[in-house]
Amino acid sequence: MMYFGRLGRKIQYDFDHATRFHAVEQYPARMITPDTSIPHTPRYRTQAVPLKNGDRLTVFNSISAGTPFCTGDLQFTKYDSLRAAPMGIPRAQWKAMFAAALPAKLTKARTGEVIDGTLQMGLDRLDDGFYLHDFKGKGYDSTHSLDSGDRLEVFSGVTQGNILWQGDVKTLRSAMPTMKRARLLNEKGLIDFTRTGPEFVGNGLIQPNIKDIRKWAHSLPVMLERDID
Repeated sequence: MMYFGRLGRKIQYDFDHATRFHAVEQYPARMITPDTSIPHTPRYRTQAVPLKNGDRLTVFNSISAGTPFCTGDLQFTKYDSLRAAPMGIPRAQWKAMFAAALPAKLTKARTGEVIDGTLQMGLDRLDDGFYLHDFKGKGYDSTHSLDSGDRLEVFSGVTQGNILWQGDVKTLRSAMPTMKRARLLNEKGLIDFTRTGPEFVGNGLIQPNIKDIRKWAHSLPVMLERDID
């Protein structure tokens, strides 16, 4: 089995306890109808696949080949350059693509520059714009605007590219303690419960190690290969 997505977490509930696992948050394979139950934030609902010992994980920081999701030349309206859906896609679908942080390749019309990265929405409620965040992950310098005439190629999975990390996954024997226990450990200063990101969710990875993951840019695409699901 093969899965495509980004590193994330899955929460499993057991009565009044909640346990968090490392998981691959899958990209939507096609332009399915997004969930519009959250106002102004349509999202694709996809399965999160918890990682297991023996999984083969490949992490990319460029896109050479992948499964196409949609491709088109951007044409924004004059007075709505940040908020329009310029590829003939319904607005809910356009916003859901960015909320899913899908991998994409942007070709700038003015310079011919080709940029690989992930789709990104505005960082707060005051910014409803849409951008591409490149795989360098260097703050605002990695955020690129979308302009009329640019070509945008969006993927539902990356199959080839520069490999940042590849190897077999090893995990701890048990998942992270229950949320109640985690809060107690945080109060004692044994874990930093305020931090987010894949290195701080449950069932912590041994390979790749924590130091590797902390250097990874946000939402790098991953490919998960599993012999038996």
